[in-house]
Amino acid sequence: MKPKMQSKADRKAQGSVAGTFFRTLAYAMDIFLALLLAMVLLSLWILPRYHGLGLEVLQKLRGSGLQLSSTALASLSKDEQMALLRLLGTFQWVTMAVIFFHFFLGEMLGNGSSIGKRIFRMRVVSNGPNRPYNALLICSRTMISTVCAMVLFPFLAVNFIVALFRKDRRCIHDLLTGTWVVRLM
Repeated sequence: MKPKMQSKADRKAQGSVAGTFFRTLAYAMDIFLALLLAMVLLSLWILPRYHGLGLEVLQKLRGSGLQLSSTALASLSKDEQMALLRLLGTFQWVTMAVIFFHFFLGEMLGNGSSIGKRIFRMRVVSNGPNRPYNALLICSRTMISTVCAMVLFPFLAVNFIVALFRKDRRCIHDLLTGTWVVRLM
């Protein structure tokens, strides 16, 4: 049996549909907090312990006044180039993991609200009354938006532009997962 879609009256009882402006502010706040946490993790724990040579290469480039250009990279040995690539790869994966877990745990523990959404009094709700907002739904929604943010950055802008032109103000990750972001009364 197909789950019954939630009516406008049911969604209204949960709160009004959140506007794109406040969603963007909440998202920017969440990304800022996640990036701050990622920088702390990277600088105090991960990079010093596992990427000594990569950090030495960065300091070498910085000390010589060179920036990350093809000329500067050509002056490095193969080992130094590989150490630098591992360092940059670690930076990207740790940052992506922190962003994912920030949103996933925030919405899981915050009853559908990340820290930014809580500040702007918003939460995520599922599309139907028979479809609870559970860990699987949170995980899929978070994975889509994290991939958009880190891997396909231009797609992130398209995601919010779609919401601007839709009457229901739903982004692509909302449409794919059957969720709504509502403002709490």
